Amino acid sequence: MNISCKNKYNVLHYSITKVKRSDLDETKYTSCLQNALNYQIYAEIWVLDILSERKWFCYILNDYEAIFPIPYQIFWGIKVVSLPPIIQQLGIFYKKKLDKERFNSLIKKLKRNIVRGYSFNEDNTKNYPLQGEIRPNQLIKLNTSYENVASSYNRNRKRNLRDFANDKKIIYSQEIETFITLYKKEYPSLVSPKKIKLLYNLMEASFKNGAGYQYRIEENGELLSSLFYLEQNKKIYQLGASRIKKESFGSTFSVIIDYVLRIKSNQINVYDFEGSRIPGVHSFNKSFGAEEVQYTYYTNIALLNKLYSLIKNKS
Repeated sequence: MNISCKNKYNVLHYSITKVKRSDLDETKYTSCLQNALNYQIYAEIWVLDILSERKWFCYILNDYEAIFPIPYQIFWGIKVVSLPPIIQQLGIFYKKKLDKERFNSLIKKLKRNIVRGYSFNEDNTKNYPLQGEIRPNQLIKLNTSYENVASSYNRNRKRNLRDFANDKKIIYSQEIETFITLYKKEYPSLVSPKKIKLLYNLMEASFKNGAGYQYRIEENGELLSSLFYLEQNKKIYQLGASRIKKESFGSTFSVIIDYVLRIKSNQINVYDFEGSRIPGVHSFNKSFGAEEVQYTYYTNIALLNKLYSLIKNKS
């Protein structure tokens, strides 16, 4: 579907096209994303294909001047826009800022769909008026020395690292089975068979294409704690965490995060914690000096979402 927009002189000045996944010009899409001011790895074709199981389409401004990827699910035969597990933010991606008319025209296209849930990225949220719930994310800027980064740790985090860092060996890994096994064992309320499958597939693909890795702590051959990362365009995303709960949250995760911040400082621009709205996790991230940024979560069926949650919780 191609929507053309004309000015008062009836002269065409931009167009918006709805493109199926199968019809996407992957080269042009990837070029737009890779050169976007507001790049997010979630919008990479390979990530969307895995996590949405290829159920997504895209609104395209002009000749891939801006891209607006839209994942969806089918409920009772009805197509519903819905963020897949693991994806935090999508939104509109552009090589240069859009004027409000073009941006709002793209938003109107989304709103014509049934939207169970969709998140606009931080740059969209900062620069354009959006309807929806404001949610927090936390970042550390790493385009500086490790010493500058570590100087922002709070007193408790510094003390914790002094107590535990010396007796913990950090291991680089691309092993999946033990990570998933520990994750399922220690976090049963957070997992579902589908989420486990998607996480496994994402890890496997990212290890093969060089975008993903783990850093972990083991003891006597047993996995104690591990963090799974994706890295692209000078940004690290902390996407998965697994640990034995009897191990102190502050000790093992702190040591891994500090290690990654140490080796990646002055090499990449941003460490992305991927949240959090959970007060304890938010406080933990903040103890590393993370700054809060905001993204926007939009739905146009909020009442139905609440009803769905109630039914799900009772089942």
